[in-house]
Amino acid sequence: MPLYNIYSWDFIKSSFLGLNWWYGQYWFFWMILGTYLIMPIFNRWIKDCSIREVEYFLAIWLITCIFDNTLLIGFPVTLTYFTGPIGMVVLGYYLRHTDRKIFNSLPYALAFLLIGMIVIMLCSYFLSSPEGMYVFDRYSILLAIEVVGIFTLYKVIDKKELKIFHKENGFFRRASFSIAKYSYGIYLCHEFIMNIFIIIFLKHAPFKVTLLLVFVCTLGTSWALLALLNRVPYLNRIIGAK
Repeated sequence: MPLYNIYSWDFIKSSFLGLNWWYGQYWFFWMILGTYLIMPIFNRWIKDCSIREVEYFLAIWLITCIFDNTLLIGFPVTLTYFTGPIGMVVLGYYLRHTDRKIFNSLPYALAFLLIGMIVIMLCSYFLSSPEGMYVFDRYSILLAIEVVGIFTLYKVIDKKELKIFHKENGFFRRASFSIAKYSYGIYLCHEFIMNIFIIIFLKHAPFKVTLLLVFVCTLGTSWALLALLNRVPYLNRIIGAK
């Protein structure tokens, strides 16, 4: 982890590009920009193809998720055009339009979500150490499974109009809408806050306990910060709240 003078050009440049420890999450901006540049081409393709053709694309994308991003083993066939964030875009389109029961069922949605979360948490817990936290690649198969679960869960909830989420002033509805509203802003600020909590808790708590404490405190602090900034006139327009 390189050390930077916060007033130096190297620090400013690395922060802007998302290349240093404190502002690594800003890679997301460049990824989104690159995805937007290719979207006009993919839009023409996806509007004119069938669901089966979309499934063909996703099947190959999942192969890259397994080999290149989970097992970290290069697949014998070069699949460059099927890798990366564009697969998530196509996956979202597919999940929204598919009629397959597995992607329109609450039990399956919960199964996808829980399997992804539990396996990721267990692997992070057992493979992490005081020397470093084990982190999955953002396009690993486990994260893809978790994304399927989250998307399908909200899709099913919207269709079934479950009372626990559709009650006008219910806790789950308000909490869900609040997190969704601030999610982009939370993402942009969370790493800076998370690194502060890591420094604090690693000195006073066992490493395994620190993982849980850092997660809870980072989410709560980031959420509260965005809610506070959203109350400031003019500033609420640029903090990523939607």
